[in-house]
Amino acid sequence: TAALPVAASAPEPQHEKALSIGVWAVAMGITVHLGVVPPVLGSKPITEMLTGGLTEVVGGKFYVEADPVKAAAGLIADIRAKRAKLGLPS
Repeated sequence: TAALPVAASAPEPQHEKALSIGVWAVAMGITVHLGVVPPVLGSKPITEMLTGGLTEVVGGKFYVEADPVKAAAGLIADIRAKRAKLGLPS
């Protein structure tokens, strides 16, 4: 699943369930955008794990960006990189 050129976005997760679904998607190897900073970012090791370290383990990661234009650009870049790895046109 981590190789698939897909991403998920939760620009304003309204419930804890949204974060649990996001964790599931990351565990499946999907990049998940969060538009609101989750309460775990106070811990540097946890922040590093959730926004990059998990990529090495499960292929997915959280991408935190409040600006919707920057968020879209980041997700598009991630999808294009995965498409390139699969030999698909961007």
